[in-house]
Order: sequence, then C-alpha cells, then structure tokens
Amino acid sequence: MASGGPTFGVAFGGGGARGLAHIHAIEALDELGIRPAAIAGSSIGAI
Repeated sequence: MASGGPTFGVAFGGGGARGLAHIHAIEALDELGIRPAAIAGSSIGAI
C-alpha cells in the first residue's frame, strides 16, 4: 500500500454474469498498478 496516499476498497456482488466483469476490473487495476486496500465480495464476487 502506498504511504500517505489515498486508499480505496473494492466490493464485488453476486450474479453469475457479473463474474466476468469482476475479472476484467481486477485485471485493469493490476495493469494500472493500482492496489485496493481491501477487497470483499459475495457469491461469484467472493471467488
């Protein structure tokens, strides 16, 4: 986690079709070098 900078968390919800969107969102953040301070989810979002 970056020191002194703003932090954020990500919460992913349930729903089978959303799972693919969750994967793409995580990949996009990773490519940008952005790391959330916390990740939470339910159902497919928890996987």
